[in-house]
Amino acid sequence: MITYTTVLKKGVKAEEAIITAKGYESNFTLNDIHATIAKGEKALKELSSNYDIKKSVMDNIEKHHKFVLKFTDEELFTLHMYFEAKAHANTYSKEIKGLKKAIKQEKEDMKEIIKQIPELDVKL
Repeated sequence: MITYTTVLKKGVKAEEAIITAKGYESNFTLNDIHATIAKGEKALKELSSNYDIKKSVMDNIEKHHKFVLKFTDEELFTLHMYFEAKAHANTYSKEIKGLKKAIKQEKEDMKEIIKQIPELDVKL
């Protein structure tokens, strides 16, 4: 059984008094417990809101695109993975083209600089 004790010191508010739990030992204040409860309540509210949003999206899709109900979870996961990979591949492809163009331009600029200032022609 866990027992709780505290020593109330003058000038210390009750909610800031250190509480000792025996059966195991842990020191905390009522403010610590309030903070933990508040954090849990906030997380619960956020999680519940996120659930409601995702559930509404699912319901909307199921209502307007009934074909999704024919897929198994494995097929839906495979489609999701493919869609995500395709989106990333498209982004990477654009970035690769941009980097190649920038590198080509930098090399041309370096050649022109060395052409105009030959003493900078050192092997890096």
